Amino acid sequence: MIRPRLANRQLLGIALLLVVATGPACSGRYGGGGGGGDTAGPYDPGPGPGPGPGPGPSPNPGPNEVVLLLESFNPVALTVARGTTVTWRNASIETHTVTPDGHTQFGRRETTAAGVVFSQRFDVAGTFRYYCEHHGSPGAGMNGRIVVQ
Repeated sequence: MIRPRLANRQLLGIALLLVVATGPACSGRYGGGGGGGDTAGPYDPGPGPGPGPGPGPSPNPGPNEVVLLLESFNPVALTVARGTTVTWRNASIETHTVTPDGHTQFGRRETTAAGVVFSQRFDVAGTFRYYCEHHGSPGAGMNGRIVVQ
């Protein structure tokens, strides 16, 4: 029984030694205080890490563009003139499909990552419905339509 207590005391001593020995290395920007650094006070968090890589893809569509969000298309309905090229852009972290719903104006497309873009020119008037196989079905969930006049 004496040995386990001794072992526990030795471990506690080693842990205390590590805390004391690394104290100055942990001070400064992320707390800790004491020992050097260029902070204004012992608990000064500093100015922060700075700006990140910037905002992700915009959820707002541009002209003649459909943006794929987490579980919806934006806009759901887009009206364009004949001869217009429509672009779909994935602005989410989800994998999506743009699957035709009862027409052959374009083929099934899959977008596997944010930023993936594809375009389709519409030369024939009509309403062309589509949906995401992962987040909808024909007429339900994540679906949309292009109206060509």
